[in-house]
Amino acid sequence: VQQADGRTSIEKTQEMIAIALRDGSHFFEWTHRRIDGTLFSADVLLTRMKIGKEVLVQASVRDIAERKQADKRLKLFRTLLDNASDSIEVLDPVTLRFIDMNDSECQNLGYSRDELLSMRIPDIVATSFSEDKHTALNEEIRKNGRTRFEAVHRRKDGSTFPVEVSSMLIELDQPYLLCIVRDITERKRSEMVLVESEERFRSLVEQSLAGIYIIQDGRLAYINPHFAEIFGYATTNELIGIDPLTLVAEFDRDKVANNLRSRVNGDTKDINYTFTAKRKDGSLTAMGVHGTRASHGGRPAVIGLIQDISEKRRADEQADRHVKQLQGAFMIKVSG
Repeated sequence: VQQADGRTSIEKTQEMIAIALRDGSHFFEWTHRRIDGTLFSADVLLTRMKIGKEVLVQASVRDIAERKQADKRLKLFRTLLDNASDSIEVLDPVTLRFIDMNDSECQNLGYSRDELLSMRIPDIVATSFSEDKHTALNEEIRKNGRTRFEAVHRRKDGSTFPVEVSSMLIELDQPYLLCIVRDITERKRSEMVLVESEERFRSLVEQSLAGIYIIQDGRLAYINPHFAEIFGYATTNELIGIDPLTLVAEFDRDKVANNLRSRVNGDTKDINYTFTAKRKDGSLTAMGVHGTRASHGGRPAVIGLIQDISEKRRADEQADRHVKQLQGAFMIKVSG
């Protein structure tokens, strides 16, 4: 016989027998050595018994090596669970009562383990949790083996926070509902900031005094209201999806097509040029455009600004005429 620390001790063995003789029985764990020298853990029950005039001690020994290994694995598993950043819940799938949880669940909700063991999921859910919703979730789990959804949980102090819940049904000695709960407060905050930023950007684009466009796969994928207005259209929907070359005067289409192609192919990233556009009513006007190669929806596109420069061109032409007239008058005066 060998002690748990590896020391052989007849004195220790005699002590265990003495206790059994005194108390009638004694139960303890001991480390034994097999005939091949290997050690194994065992439960030992010493029982006092009397045969005739002799008082004897009967020893019942049970090998618990597998149980000890299972206990080690369970301890390791428990350590992993309690050190996980996500909350983990084990629930009764019928009553939704807490059966077990990790430390993160207690910390995130502000309850002790004993408090949570007396509670049900509806006690911590801030949003309404109807029986219909419970039934629907159970049906999805039975059908797919798992489900994922978002909810809002309430802490002990009354504060709330958004969570993403992944649930699955596991069968052991009985069915259990295993839930992994992730606090998504930061993700929701980031999503809100992104939405607000997109809304501000869209507002600036929609109200811009310049025409803004996105061309992808040879079609107009997006235009702002002023783009439609420049070309004489009432709504943007009239132009979405059309070939942009149909808005170009025929004699300038090759130039515009080549410029678009060079940006899509990556030959030229940015370009500024002018062309003659054709409005909805068929009238022609001069346009100035700045376009750049970009990505839209993960695929190559051309994004740019466009402005009607016909008024500026007419003003420049008129100014040139005035200058020439003044020059002519000045020359006549000088020669006279």
